[in-house]
Amino acid sequence: MRGSVRPPSSGSLRVHHVADRAIWHRSTPGACVAGFDDRRFYDLFEKKPASMWLTPVEKADLPNRTAPFDAWSVKRDRVDC
Repeated sequence: MRGSVRPPSSGSLRVHHVADRAIWHRSTPGACVAGFDDRRFYDLFEKKPASMWLTPVEKADLPNRTAPFDAWSVKRDRVDC
């Protein structure tokens, strides 16, 4: 991750962190059911050519990709926003 410090414009110091890359995997119905519906982002990643993004965007095929959503779905003390 790269970081930068910008001069204060209103008397406060701003620190910005920039990711070196974004890694994503296509949303699953399980993610949506668990309350993590990011279809808008996935649609953007698929439709906009990679060469147009300032930060490299990579699609990854991950094993057990639904495990976090499955665990969240059955968590008894979860707090949904």
